[in-house]
Amino acid sequence: MKNHQLKNVIFDTLLNVIVRLIPSLAEPLKKTIIKLISIFVILLFSQLTTSQTYILDSTFGNNGQIQYNNITFVPSEVILCNNYYYYFNYGSIIKTNYSGQFQNSFGENGIMTFPSLPSNQSLSLNKLIYTNTAFYAYGNINYDINGVKSNDIIIYKFNESGILDSTFGSNGAARIDLGNKESLSSIVVKTDGSIYCGGTRSDKMIYFKLTSQGVLDYTFDTNGYKTITNYPVSYFGYLIPNENGDYYLVGLYRDTNAYGILITTKVNENGVVDTSFGNNGYFSYQVEGGIGSHEISDVQYYQNKLYIKHYHAFSAYNSGNNLKIIDLNTEKSIYDESPYNDFDFIVKSDGIYIAMENYCYRPCTGSFTLSKRNLNGVLDTTFHNNGIFTYDF
Repeated sequence: MKNHQLKNVIFDTLLNVIVRLIPSLAEPLKKTIIKLISIFVILLFSQLTTSQTYILDSTFGNNGQIQYNNITFVPSEVILCNNYYYYFNYGSIIKTNYSGQFQNSFGENGIMTFPSLPSNQSLSLNKLIYTNTAFYAYGNINYDINGVKSNDIIIYKFNESGILDSTFGSNGAARIDLGNKESLSSIVVKTDGSIYCGGTRSDKMIYFKLTSQGVLDYTFDTNGYKTITNYPVSYFGYLIPNENGDYYLVGLYRDTNAYGILITTKVNENGVVDTSFGNNGYFSYQVEGGIGSHEISDVQYYQNKLYIKHYHAFSAYNSGNNLKIIDLNTEKSIYDESPYNDFDFIVKSDGIYIAMENYCYRPCTGSFTLSKRNLNGVLDTTFHNNGIFTYDF
């Protein structure tokens, strides 16, 4: 195994140790850490073959491990950029070098904290991406005015040194208020710096465009945003680019029987719906699980297929996660796996890599699994041991 791959294992092991040494952590925080570990596993093993050996890199830290003391930080995502690691949580970022040492020149002693907000406002960032030589962190600002709760969209832009881009928005932050409750699911940054965005406003899927300066582009729509009006209530609104310069907007709604319906529409760069797609521009598909709560938390695209992470909960004791593959050529679901545990996945040219932890209650030893499937969802039995790699911490 290559050194950089081995070093990723270190972080997996470290974070697993943290989870098990802090029994008082709230369950959502544990799941957040587990999510990060899954991300690391995906990054680590996405190019491995069955002939390689999986061991810790003794040249990293102290015999393959580093423990950071006196730091309260629950990472939800990590990005490896130019041989530096950027650990991201809802309001701050930690930067380390390739060997795991803090980069004190980043932020304050290696930790970048986003600007503070008034006491009646709170920051909830949910995604970090790196593109066009810049980082973008985005999510919501939640606030309460005279007992009325609402939220705006927020996007921060900054460089690899943690310095906010003063030419973007207001001192590096583009805050978007569309006059109601808004949330942002995904952004696509073009080569010219303009940003296409997908999300939800007042229980309707929306999509809009920002200029490279982080300002609403009213030439895209006179209201500043376009709304999917074909469904009474719709959520999420993941905006996914395809290879032809068009976009798919993917979300969910619940019909009158409270069943979850996956909806997809196709729009061009000007935001115009392609009526040749699906049924007059829309494709819908009833997801499994029947009545209950339905969510989607990730959508990826490759070769005219949508790969969707779907969650369904009928009750507190009956819930699960699914990975769906929708073939846009036939407008049908061709794969629907229900691993039930939370998982992360990445679609690459050679297949789908799925990472998750086998949950258990203390005292026990949990294990992480990484499986590989082809682009149609068929298990790749040539990957490690019959398609699955298991790592016992």
